[in-house]
Amino acid sequence: MRLFQFGLFQFGLLVLLLSYAPQVWALDLKLAEQRIFELTNQLRHQQNLPPLKALAPLSETARFHSRNMAQTGFFDHTDPQGRQPKDRLKQLYPGLAVATIGENIAYNSATSEEALAQKIYTQWKNSPGHYRNMVSQGYTHLGVGLSGDASKAYATQVFGAPLAYSEKALPTQIQQGFKSVVTMDFIGSFPKAELYLYLTVPNKTARFYTNKTTFYTGGGPLKIKWLGEQRFEIELPSAYGRGTYSLGIGRKKSFAPFHTYHVIPQK
Repeated sequence: MRLFQFGLFQFGLLVLLLSYAPQVWALDLKLAEQRIFELTNQLRHQQNLPPLKALAPLSETARFHSRNMAQTGFFDHTDPQGRQPKDRLKQLYPGLAVATIGENIAYNSATSEEALAQKIYTQWKNSPGHYRNMVSQGYTHLGVGLSGDASKAYATQVFGAPLAYSEKALPTQIQQGFKSVVTMDFIGSFPKAELYLYLTVPNKTARFYTNKTTFYTGGGPLKIKWLGEQRFEIELPSAYGRGTYSLGIGRKKSFAPFHTYHVIPQK
């Protein structure tokens, strides 16, 4: 009888403890993401800076990193796979060309989306390096991504200055004697006439003429064929020897490496 009563007492105590267990708060992290985005642009407005624009690939890359941190339990810009921000963006969106990229990371806890957003935003605002990213004039777009729960949510901001985007990955191989036509969308925050693409080729004596008397050697600017207000087309050649071709993209004759492809023998 005593054993039975003790068992009942234990059961009653268990029910009592469960009834007073801490409540697990469910947060809509996308609301917190949007609020962080708004707070960042409010800060830029206070500094008389143009607002950052949203770009889905940046947001998805931010969520990817936050999710990896939450699931794996690390906290760093370099993930356990050895990838840095530019590597993650390149892996997820190989057709996106950016002039520059930056990243903020943080984690915190809260019982509401507003509280979480305010805490994380304040962390970044009060940190000189993170603050510089938020008010940098070099960035034009922003993606925010969160992962985790109310007890510990990881947050990532990915800043960028995107230039052009192709939903399809550019070719990595072209047979000699052939060419590949690539269609992209211009998403730069400058006049499209300033968009600049430059191709470096294996044949260092190859000439790229800009007119009858002026030419580049070993590479040169690619002609851009505009298909509309934003969409354009370029041809990736294979006529300058087998080997590695490097495509750069930028503005006003200034460019950074974007994509490489290899010219191989005809099959």
